[in-house]
Amino acid sequence: MEMRNLSVKKLTAGLAQMLFWAVFHLSVSAQSHDLRIDFVGDQPTSVQVGAYFAIQAQINNDANSSNVPAGEPVVATVEFRDPNGIVIASHTQTWDGFPDPPNSGRLSNNNPADGNILFQVPWTEDNKYGTGNNQWSIVATVGGASLESDLSDNQQTHRLSLVIPKLSVSSEPNVGAVDSIN
Repeated sequence: MEMRNLSVKKLTAGLAQMLFWAVFHLSVSAQSHDLRIDFVGDQPTSVQVGAYFAIQAQINNDANSSNVPAGEPVVATVEFRDPNGIVIASHTQTWDGFPDPPNSGRLSNNNPADGNILFQVPWTEDNKYGTGNNQWSIVATVGGASLESDLSDNQQTHRLSLVIPKLSVSSEPNVGAVDSIN
């Protein structure tokens, strides 16, 4: 009789442990996060050497995703890369969980934050102008959620070309852009 009680106790303990792990697994699965990053608004298809240009990007929760709790950092990075993949400039922004009121998911490196990420094309990059194999890129990435369930939309790439502005040379020794605003 004692052996039978011992077997019942082992069976009951085993079932309780299985039930605990099943409930734990279901609660962890229900808390999965699915962040995404997207370019928003009109993005430039070409930029001039020496000019500033703006990119707009935003992170969001995908449908059926739970919020990332406070205390868990969410990090988004936008990189301006040359045709060889070399990072010319970048902007990184961090949230404490997501969403993180009053901070929106819009990225910005301006003050006050206006939803634009500004980059400047250095004049030293003028030898990498044109189209075809000379495509520059803006790469936006979001990460940090420990229970991220889908990484396929955590990085987006936008391609653009580099153009040399039209310059004029006058009889004076000054060189300047024909249209200094653009």
